[in-house]
Amino acid sequence: MRLALSAFMLSPLLLSSARAGSPPTAFQIPPNLLSTRPTKGRLGQSLRMSDHPDNESIRLEQANFSPIQAERTIEKFRVEGRIPRELTGLYVRNGANAKHPSRHLFLGEGMLHGIWLHKGQPVRYCNRFVTTDENDLAAGFSNVSVMAYAQRLFSLGEFGPAVEIDPKTLQTVGKFLFAGQRTNNFTAHPKKDVNGELFGFGYELMQQPFLTYMHLNKDAQLIKNEPITLDAAKMIHDFAMTSNHIIFMDLPIVFDATLAAAAMLDHLLGKKASMPFRWQPTQGARLGVMSKAGTQADVQWFDIEPCFIFHTVNAFEQDDQIVLDVVRHATMFAAGTDDYSEPAFLTRYVMDLQTGQVTQTQLDQIATDFPQINPLYVGKPYRYAYCLTTNREGQDASLAPCAEPQSTSLIKYDLKTGQHKKFLFTSRYIPSEFSFVPKQQSRVEDDGYLMGYVFDRHQATSALWIIDTRYLCEYSLAKIHLGVRVPNGFHGTWMADVSAA
Repeated sequence: MRLALSAFMLSPLLLSSARAGSPPTAFQIPPNLLSTRPTKGRLGQSLRMSDHPDNESIRLEQANFSPIQAERTIEKFRVEGRIPRELTGLYVRNGANAKHPSRHLFLGEGMLHGIWLHKGQPVRYCNRFVTTDENDLAAGFSNVSVMAYAQRLFSLGEFGPAVEIDPKTLQTVGKFLFAGQRTNNFTAHPKKDVNGELFGFGYELMQQPFLTYMHLNKDAQLIKNEPITLDAAKMIHDFAMTSNHIIFMDLPIVFDATLAAAAMLDHLLGKKASMPFRWQPTQGARLGVMSKAGTQADVQWFDIEPCFIFHTVNAFEQDDQIVLDVVRHATMFAAGTDDYSEPAFLTRYVMDLQTGQVTQTQLDQIATDFPQINPLYVGKPYRYAYCLTTNREGQDASLAPCAEPQSTSLIKYDLKTGQHKKFLFTSRYIPSEFSFVPKQQSRVEDDGYLMGYVFDRHQATSALWIIDTRYLCEYSLAKIHLGVRVPNGFHGTWMADVSAA
């Protein structure tokens, strides 16, 4: 059952081709800012086992998703470009990395990949499994994200508690329950405000209330632990907050005990297990707004069209309205839990707390996910959003049989002017999520760095790329070449002023 209940749902961004929706009505991109086609990269044939430094077979259709088993430490790097001297700290990213080949791609154990920088110089890279107890149902697979909070580093999963990690070594310290925490589960996407206070939730599958809201102070002390009773167990991957409110998402991906039992049986038989959720649009969809200090009796629900939202972008208050930006999938798992074919589009909801009305506007027709903003603007009015995109512009026609898109970019949205810029990757490169790191002396919102691992198909190795967010264009400030492969993963973070042991 642990296997069946511990699934993290990968964003479909890197697995599906983008299907353009109808032209946007509110976000018009001027023609002069549309990206040019990227230079076509020559994609080689599937790598032979002898071609890869790990002696692993990486099939083309896997697109760098195959796991690795070795834990490595590297202290010598080839650096291309210049790493900003102000960068001292740890960049670390999580992801599912199955030890057993029979497991579903997203049910793997968590593996952390971290690089320590000191005054603009790479000091150490290492990758380490998040070592939770496989016999403990409550532990879950801690494989989704990482969080720097209260001078600690945590690995987070879809289910199970936070897992404390030593930020100097990436070794697992152990499961971590905040004092007074009533549910064993803690969200993979908590939100931290400028005061260092943390907001999150946990959701249950087997019993009501199904959802529990949590508010912690900057010292990791639980201030509020509020049950939010739902009518059924739903997948609730993310949420949003403003200065004064929390926004919950009650969407029609419903837990199915029959599927859970089948997944457990498949696992016992050595088969690839599916995930125990089902798309049920007749359940409806709604957004719930509650003040941070409120109770479940104060939640104001807004009905919306059925959809699924893995990731919110940001939310803020505007008079008596709540503005919520998300990347929205019209459907999810419609043909089963291996169906990730529905792309996500940048979408805005505006909820009027006085009238109870809600509007929905698709802001763009480019498929996106893994949204990032300047973390200093979480819950506040903001202007810039950064996402990974998938589309097929510039794709080599000879690659048509391949399932995954061959052209990916980082896109910077200016939500004030309706313009965007792209950092284009040729088909040679496969990026994972990039994290936003504000510059130390930044005075404007878009002054920072984007950091993320990028896989080179030709070399079968990965590098950490650092890109200037203000002057986004088709070159990076620096690439730290690792000489080993970092599989595609999920979410990362930057923890400043951490030195390697």
